[in-house]
Amino acid sequence: RMSRGTAIVNLLNLNSDEKIAATYRLDDDLDLDNKYLLMVTKNGIVKKSLLTHYVNVNSKGKIALTIREDDELISVLLTDGTKDIFIASNNGLALRYNETKVRSLGRVATGVRGIKLREGAFVVGATILEPNKEVLFVTSKGYGKISNIDGFRVSAGRTGYGVKAFKLTEKTGD
Repeated sequence: RMSRGTAIVNLLNLNSDEKIAATYRLDDDLDLDNKYLLMVTKNGIVKKSLLTHYVNVNSKGKIALTIREDDELISVLLTDGTKDIFIASNNGLALRYNETKVRSLGRVATGVRGIKLREGAFVVGATILEPNKEVLFVTSKGYGKISNIDGFRVSAGRTGYGVKAFKLTEKTGD
């Protein structure tokens, strides 16, 4: 409890340009065959992959996602394959759709488009939605807004731009 801990670079073999995107504690009684990792990148690419692909990892790790040079991993979510995904971009738009619209892919696959992005836009966050919950939006200049997720309709597909989630101005920032 009182120790300083150990630097993560001493435990994992990470390159200088790599960083940890997410960590999850997996219980022994967890049904791995019915759980997925959902990965979302800055350029709006989404990949859903069975959790069983990532068990028994050696010290060198396992490739989880083939990522393009100009892209980066924003979020990794643990899910059961039936929830709604909520993806938000820096221009105040957000898209909600059911994750059954994303098929499961192998470990080294790139993924599919999860949200369309306008010129200069990029994904800033993603989450799995639970019924009757709220989501917090925070801008680059510190303004925040809480919205009930029921106010965002479920989109028919995963290739839309989304709906206005936050009215952005010079005062609020992205």
